[in-house]
Amino acid sequence: MIKNFKNKKGFTLVELLISMMIFVVFITVLMGSYMRLVQAQREANDYRILYSEARVVFDRISDELKNGAIYYGDESVNPIDYKVGHNEVKLVAKDGSYVVLIMKNADDVGYCRAKVDGSDVVKYILTPQTKINQFDIYVSPAGDPYKAANVEGDSFQFQSKITVDAVFSKDISNKEFTLPLRTTVSSRFYSVSPYDNKPGNSAILGAFGDCKVQLTSLSPNK
Repeated sequence: MIKNFKNKKGFTLVELLISMMIFVVFITVLMGSYMRLVQAQREANDYRILYSEARVVFDRISDELKNGAIYYGDESVNPIDYKVGHNEVKLVAKDGSYVVLIMKNADDVGYCRAKVDGSDVVKYILTPQTKINQFDIYVSPAGDPYKAANVEGDSFQFQSKITVDAVFSKDISNKEFTLPLRTTVSSRFYSVSPYDNKPGNSAILGAFGDCKVQLTSLSPNK
């Protein structure tokens, strides 16, 4: 028995081609929107990392300064000239038991905390995923306000403070984005220096030297 297919309706080749073209255009637009969304999420995450690591640096300096005194050096051996900017800050604990060094090393900022007696050293990079284009530290006053002569001879003791002027950067979508930040942190230490005219000053210098060696050896892969 022969069936008659003349009245059966279907899609012509032209209609199939047009449908396929519309489908391809729709998928292309959808994929483009999806890729832009993914890219935007990646960029937002990179921005978050950039800002987060910048905040880590400033918060660390602030926390350490609250618990210690700025190291002005030994005037007879190695005085530190704070009339100019530096790329590092040296702090000594209130009881003189440990030192803290935060410094720029190449395009990183490193942190080191070392016991004066040499029993313990903690070191790590504060910016493992971010580059540091600029890291300038200014200390005020330039003269040591913790010296016994300055504390005892003046009823008003200057409050030491640190101003950090830094520019952080990160490659985002094959472009370098920068984040300039500046902050000023005041010390909460009001007393005679924990290192001024004390026999332990040489040990403090040794601890700072160990920290610098340790931080210089750190080289994270970015």
